[in-house]
Amino acid sequence: MDRNSLMGMVLIVLILVGYNYFTAPSEEEIKAEKARLDSIARVEAEVTDSLSDLNESAVLKPSVDSTVPAVDSIQLAAQELLLKEKFGVFASASKGNEKEFEIATPKFTLTFSNKGASIKDIVLKDYLTYGGKPVHLFDQEYQNFEIVFAENNGKLVSTKDLFFTGKFKQKTFVEESDSLKLKYAAKGSSGEKLEVVYTIFGDRYDIRQEIVPVGLNNFFTGQNRARFSWSSAGYNLEKHLETEKQRCSVYYTLKGEDRDYLTENGDDEEVIEEPIEWIAFKQNFFSTVIIDEKGFAPLDAKLLVKDPQDTVHTKMYAATAALNPTALNTASYRWYFGPNDYHILNSYEVNELDRIIDFGWGIFGWVNKYFIVHVFRLLESINMSYGLIILVLTILIKLILSPLTYKNFVSSAKMRVLKPQIEEINQKHKNADPMKKQQEIMGLYRKTGVNPLAGCIPMLFQMPILYAMFRFFPASIELRQESFLWADDLSSYDSILDLPFEIPFYGDHVSLFTLLMCISTIGYTAMNSSQMPQQQEGMPNMKVMMYIFPIFMLFFFNNFSSGLSYYYFTANLLSITQMWVIKNYIIDEKKILEKIQENKEKNKGKGKSKFQKRLEEMAKQKGYNLPKN
Repeated sequence: MDRNSLMGMVLIVLILVGYNYFTAPSEEEIKAEKARLDSIARVEAEVTDSLSDLNESAVLKPSVDSTVPAVDSIQLAAQELLLKEKFGVFASASKGNEKEFEIATPKFTLTFSNKGASIKDIVLKDYLTYGGKPVHLFDQEYQNFEIVFAENNGKLVSTKDLFFTGKFKQKTFVEESDSLKLKYAAKGSSGEKLEVVYTIFGDRYDIRQEIVPVGLNNFFTGQNRARFSWSSAGYNLEKHLETEKQRCSVYYTLKGEDRDYLTENGDDEEVIEEPIEWIAFKQNFFSTVIIDEKGFAPLDAKLLVKDPQDTVHTKMYAATAALNPTALNTASYRWYFGPNDYHILNSYEVNELDRIIDFGWGIFGWVNKYFIVHVFRLLESINMSYGLIILVLTILIKLILSPLTYKNFVSSAKMRVLKPQIEEINQKHKNADPMKKQQEIMGLYRKTGVNPLAGCIPMLFQMPILYAMFRFFPASIELRQESFLWADDLSSYDSILDLPFEIPFYGDHVSLFTLLMCISTIGYTAMNSSQMPQQQEGMPNMKVMMYIFPIFMLFFFNNFSSGLSYYYFTANLLSITQMWVIKNYIIDEKKILEKIQENKEKNKGKGKSKFQKRLEEMAKQKGYNLPKN
C-alpha cells in the first residue's frame, strides 16, 4: 500500500469515528426516549390488564354490578392515555361522532363533515353526466384532504382524525348575491386551537379556505411544518371513457411560470422543488383546483396521476405540498369546483388558470384564445344551434382565408400552364445529369417569373387555423351534450351504426360525420391533384399519399368529437366550392400563359437569381459538374 492510500484509509477512519461521536444521542435524549417507550408500554399493559379483568368479571362474577364501573374507568383511562400519546393536546378532539350537512348555492351543492372539517362531496347544478345523472366532481370513497401538522409536543396530527365543532344548520342555501362563512374549531387541552374557516359565495364556482392556528408554535416552522395531502378519483362523466381519459390529468403552475401537466396517457408522477401556484385535478370538462397565488411551499411536494383501469373512474390523483403563512400567520387559499370554461377560468385572473383547457401550444393556442373563442362566444349569443354556429364559423374562417386561397390557386394555375414545358425539359434530359435538368427548370421559373414555392406560403398561414380547430372542438364545454342532426353530443363521436364487435384502431361504431369528412377530403384531393406539378424522379408518389391520408383519418377521427369532423366536412365542401368558382369564373389560364410568355421574353437576358446561385454553389460543394449557360 503506497503512502497516499494509507493516508486515505486513516482519514476515512477518523471521519467515521467523528461522525459517530457527534451524531450520537445525548444521555438526556436517551432517557427521554426510554421514558416515552416505558409510558407506551405501561399504557398497553394497563389496557391488556383491564380487558383481562373485564373477561374474568364477566365469567366469574356476572351478577356483581359494582365491578363494571371500575372496569370502565380503567378502560377509559387507558384509552385516554393512548389518545394522548397519539394526538397530544388534541386527544379530546379525536373523539366524537361524524355529522354531515349541506351548503347549496345556485352553482353547486357542497356536503361538509365535522370530521376533518372536510368537504365530502360536490354536485354541480347546471350539468348532468351523459347518462343523465348529477355531476359529482369526485368519488367520496377516494376523496381525502388532510392537513398534517406538529402540535407543541412534536406529535404529528392529521385533521382527518379530529372532530371539529361549530354551529351549522343541516341544510343551508346561499343566494346568488350573498355569501356564507363557516367556522370550525378543533380545541386542544392547553388552550391550543386549530380553526378552519370556509367562505362560500353564491355567484361563484370558487370558495375560500383559511387555516388559523392558535397557540401552535410549530405550525409553520421546521421540517414538520403544516402540509396538505390530497387524493381523489374522477368519475366517468362523458360518452366515451377512453377518449375522456386522454384529457384527464394533474395540471399545475409553478410560481410565475407557464402551465405544466403530468402525462394524460397512463401513470406519471413529479417531484416539485419550486413554489406551486395552483394544482388542478382535471377531468375532461370539469376540474377541482387548489389555488395559492403566493405559492405552496415545495417541501417534499409531489404530484401523481394513475389510470385505475376500470370502467367507473377516469384517473386517480394525488398531491402534497406545505402551507405558506400569510402576514397574519394563517394559511389562506382558494378552491375552484367547476367547469373547464375558458371565460369563467379567465375571469379569476390567476396565472395560466385558463390553460387548464388545452387549446394547443404556441400560435395554435393563440388562435383559439384570442380569435376562435371570442367569435364562437359572439355567435353563441345569437342563440343559434351549435351545428349552425359551427357552419357560420367555418364560412367566416374561409372568407378570412380567401385571399390566401386565391393566391394559392393562382400559383397552382401558373404551375399548371408551365407543366407542358416542364415535361418537355424532363423528356429532353431524361438520361442526362439530374442537376442539368434541375438547372434548366429553375431557369424556366426565373424567366417566366413563377415561384414554385408560392403555393406553399398560403398553406403555411392556413395550418395554424386547421390545427387550432383540432384542439378547440374536443376541449369546448359549450359543445358538451349539444345535439345536431343525428349526433347526440357534438363533443363526442356520432354513431349511425353500433357494431356488435370492435375493429382494432377503429372502434365499435360508425361515425357518419367522419365518413363524410373522409369522402369530401378524397373529392377535394381528386379536384386538386390535377394542379400538382410533374412529379420529380426519385420522389415518393405524393398523389398516392394524398389519397391514403383520408383513409387514415377515417380510423383516427372515428372516436373524436363529431363537432370537429363536422367542421372539417363543411370546410372541405366550401373548399371544393371555392376551387370550382375560382377555376371557372375568376382565373383565366390563357391570360396567365400570355403573361408568362411575356415575362419569358422580357427576362431572356436576365442573370441567375440568388436562389439559383445558392443552389449551384451547394451542388459544386457536393462534387457536381454544372453545365455552362
